[in-house]
Amino acid sequence: MMNRSFAATVASTLLPGGELANGVDVPCAGRLIDEATMSQWIAHDDAKAAVEAILDEAGGARAFVELPAARRADALRVAEAGHGSAFDKLVTELFKLYYEHPTVLAAFRWRSAPPQPEGHDLKGFNESRFERVAARGPIWRNIV
Repeated sequence: MMNRSFAATVASTLLPGGELANGVDVPCAGRLIDEATMSQWIAHDDAKAAVEAILDEAGGARAFVELPAARRADALRVAEAGHGSAFDKLVTELFKLYYEHPTVLAAFRWRSAPPQPEGHDLKGFNESRFERVAARGPIWRNIV
């Protein structure tokens, strides 16, 4: 049986949070994502085989939650090795939930708004490096 605790522990094992090499302190995925979203994520049809492999390797949801961190990581590796496509889907969906969360965006100092139409602020750079490209002109045709 899958529950919030199992889903949160899988998420926390994949994205444990903490201080990154660049000094950004990011939250743990398992504590960040709300229960309803977490339940939908872990029950995603495309990821089902990976979730079942994790449960099989650990001996069930409760057993997975109670495992030491290293053994949880081992169970995830077994699921990835045996069900790569499903595991990729599981991880991809978690990354979307995590990296689009307002708390994570704020931790990285990223805007939560889409890049268009305002665009994003760019750090200063040497615009002369693009003179040859600009001199070529447009490389598309106008459709008007």
